[in-house]
Amino acid sequence: MSKKILAALLALAMCASLLCAGVLADGETAEGEGVNEARVGETEYETLQEAVDAVESGAATGDIVVLKNLEDAAVQIDSSVTIDLNNHLISSLPHATSGEELDGEIHRPDDSVPAAITIGSSTAEYNPEIEVTIKNGSIVDGAGIRAYSQTKSLTVDGVTFSNNCAGSGSQDTA
Repeated sequence: MSKKILAALLALAMCASLLCAGVLADGETAEGEGVNEARVGETEYETLQEAVDAVESGAATGDIVVLKNLEDAAVQIDSSVTIDLNNHLISSLPHATSGEELDGEIHRPDDSVPAAITIGSSTAEYNPEIEVTIKNGSIVDGAGIRAYSQTKSLTVDGVTFSNNCAGSGSQDTA
């Protein structure tokens, strides 16, 4: 008799485990992270770059919040923004050597080590208004953050860097 009861309990437990299959909200993956990479206010953006562009153009206002870990990131910032990594990790594009083609672009010696986040550029005019804050997360691999001399200030708060290397050429720190 006890074997029948045990078998019934096991069968019931197996059925109950099927009922607990993940119920996903709209835009979420099975890993529990959304499809979109970032949001500003209530608006979500497919990529972090799209969120940065929206803030820079004035289409969105507020802090950019990263919604999931990002691999192969290459974000260009050309005006004042705040990025809250939201305890997520960002890793940069794979390393390219000088003159090597990577993602359809030929890399110069000064940008052969890709950065997850680049602020300004070596060819841009000085803009004393660019103030960037990056907080609460991790940036791994590549050059991490590359800030050129036209950046007024770069505030990094609660960010861990690992497996990063220094680049060469016109890379400046502000």
